[in-house]
Amino acid sequence: MRDLLPLDSDRKALLIAALFHDIGKFQYRAEKTTVRHEENSGRFIREHLRGFKALEDALEEAAKLAEGHHQELAHRHLRSADQLSASERMEDETQVARRPLESIFARIQIDTSVPPPSETFSLWPGPLGPECVFPEKSAGDWKEEESRVLESHRNAWEGFLGELANVPKGLDFPGLLHTFHALLERWCTRVTSAAYKAVPDISLFDHLRVTAAYSDCLYLAEDSEKPIVVVEGDLGGIQRFIYRLRTPEGEQKGMAKQLRGRSFYVRLLNDTLANWILDELGLFRPNLILSGGGRFLILAPNRKDTDDLLRRLRQQANEWLLQELHQDLTLALEWESFSLQEMEDFAQVSKRVGQKIERAKQRRASDLLASEQLFGPFEDEKAELEACPICQKLVEDRKRYGGKCRICALHQEMGGAIPRSRYLVEVVVAEVSQLNPDSNRVLVPFPEFGRAWYLASQGEPGKPTDLEAIVSSLPKGARLRITTLGDSQFLSDEPLRAIDKVNGGRGALDFLFLANHLPQEDGQVKDFETIAEEGPSYPYLGFLRADVDDLGFIFSHGFGRAAAPRQDNVSLSRFATLSRELDLFFSCHVNELAKEFGLYITYSGGDDLFVIGHWKNVLDFGRQLYQDFTRFTCENRNVGLSAGLLVEKPNYPIRFAAQEAQEAQEKAKSRTSQRQGGVDLGKRAFCAFDCVHPWERALELLEYGDALVSLVEKDYELRSLVRFILDLSRAGWTKTGVDVRTYPRLRARLYYALARKADVTAESLGDPGADRKVRLFGRLISKPDLFRDFAVVGNYVLLATRRRR
Repeated sequence: MRDLLPLDSDRKALLIAALFHDIGKFQYRAEKTTVRHEENSGRFIREHLRGFKALEDALEEAAKLAEGHHQELAHRHLRSADQLSASERMEDETQVARRPLESIFARIQIDTSVPPPSETFSLWPGPLGPECVFPEKSAGDWKEEESRVLESHRNAWEGFLGELANVPKGLDFPGLLHTFHALLERWCTRVTSAAYKAVPDISLFDHLRVTAAYSDCLYLAEDSEKPIVVVEGDLGGIQRFIYRLRTPEGEQKGMAKQLRGRSFYVRLLNDTLANWILDELGLFRPNLILSGGGRFLILAPNRKDTDDLLRRLRQQANEWLLQELHQDLTLALEWESFSLQEMEDFAQVSKRVGQKIERAKQRRASDLLASEQLFGPFEDEKAELEACPICQKLVEDRKRYGGKCRICALHQEMGGAIPRSRYLVEVVVAEVSQLNPDSNRVLVPFPEFGRAWYLASQGEPGKPTDLEAIVSSLPKGARLRITTLGDSQFLSDEPLRAIDKVNGGRGALDFLFLANHLPQEDGQVKDFETIAEEGPSYPYLGFLRADVDDLGFIFSHGFGRAAAPRQDNVSLSRFATLSRELDLFFSCHVNELAKEFGLYITYSGGDDLFVIGHWKNVLDFGRQLYQDFTRFTCENRNVGLSAGLLVEKPNYPIRFAAQEAQEAQEKAKSRTSQRQGGVDLGKRAFCAFDCVHPWERALELLEYGDALVSLVEKDYELRSLVRFILDLSRAGWTKTGVDVRTYPRLRARLYYALARKADVTAESLGDPGADRKVRLFGRLISKPDLFRDFAVVGNYVLLATRRRR
């Protein structure tokens, strides 16, 4: 860590003032008062932050800075940071100060011919959680609904103050700042930062944290022309690392645990690298703008040693990845310095750094070319080696780890512990070897970075808890962060009791929405064969991958002239809000959805997911996912989602299934369709049974398939008719369209088959009292495009009605 960065009272006062400079807006919307929000912010700091030991020498100065942050003589760094963070605010004709947050997705536009929705979509105040993911369509007349606006903000404000009083008073400054950051995320994510006459679609939490990050950078920077350094990290090789698993004889039942453990290991590695680099830069939690999905983004001050320090950290990280994981994973770490004017358009900033990342990924770990480690020997090559049956790496002493290598054994252990884990505990310590593994708690060490993670269970009444045991075993000088998983209510009794026992207040409290649902039985993760067997129909598995379409283009152009003619730039606050909202959907809501359908989440976060389950449950999950995502994004057709489904036997190798599901998703993303006036937005598609359709069409076809399934279940002989129609449809249509040579003959055969086996005739089609069989199969005549698209319907019906052996 940088030893020379100051942590004096001036820096602490500036950070606290920046993090709470607009908290008075929250109070203003909760109370019927005319007091300016700056005054409320200063009073809040004096009244509610008093008593924290780490703030004693900075409290009054912080209150003064917050009170005056809009004045001409305000602290130059805080004023600049506030203006930069708020540079995205678009003007709005609605001159109402008290109103709820609006969804950021309602104003995205990437195609001038596809207007965003005209309605108002509101997000009401409250604690962050599954119940506040979706926006509510509103009339937008807040003067008429002033009482509701006041009441909802008042309830949230009182909840915020009540939990603030529970924050431990003895935390040191880094831990306290981190805990404040989490509390603001819980309560201010659904409060708008917008001032009078501004569009209220940026959350107060994002504005506060970005202002704090900017303020600290400006305070510490040594280059006044380009004071900000944007640092981006990207882990390469994730897909190969997670899914390159062999399934040896006798190990099939452990693949579910192994897969989940590997996925979670990547998550911990990404957070480890991000937190380690943040610490080495001498920065705090607000400067970590995002971390997840194998990527992180840090805002840093431009100092004389920044370039050399980051180069050293990059090489150190990749040398460890080479030694530990044989370069299965590599870290692309790039950065660039920017002026304040350049930072006003963060879309261009992100593009420039992103281009560096892409070039770095093409020359993986090139900074290791001069390293003595590149060509070995590795530590595990000093003895007689054996191949691990899971990852095929050559390792020493497999017997010690149950016939696997050390890493695969760890992943298996993690996969078994995740379902029963309530807390994730990060320990920062000089020597990770001082931490003793415990048979009751999984320890995931990253010794090169001075960090390790415990997976801890929730305690039982009257018994010592995992958290207390971890704290009691900490070596002197260790720092600890307790993260509550799956719930933003992180200031509960158990972590509070544990954190109070950390020496010197070297601790922090946080929460994390983690999409980690796994089907369980008696506390154990079900294997894939059991998941398939217990499903509602034939025992096959479904593998579904999905992600958001054109996200990079949305970030760079979705808020430009098409969306707002008077606004060209995308600020860091807008970038942060959009990124965090997407992650909330994929991390929080998808986890709830997976519970409903009994699915195994391999990964879900950021803007994509990969789930596994019984094929019918996965298919139904995909249908619901699209409908929920459409609702989440305010029915805005400028924001799309594409997905691919693979259906296979339960013993199909996971490495092949992951790859083929990815290929199905890519097929969906490659869809384009013509319309009058040119090409539409394309994508927004679902690939199932190797057929690609726009989501709306796919849902129509599957709904028709549902009706046929119920019909076949009552009259199983109709299943042969479905198969016959499927064969005809395949023969009559090619990838380029109808086969004009064979189509008339096939159409005649269809009419004949429907008349013989389903009683579909010209007379029965016109009979309003015809039975359900006639009406359903008759659609194939009345709607020719249904016959054309029958491949999805036929495959679905045949698999859903296939009888078990």
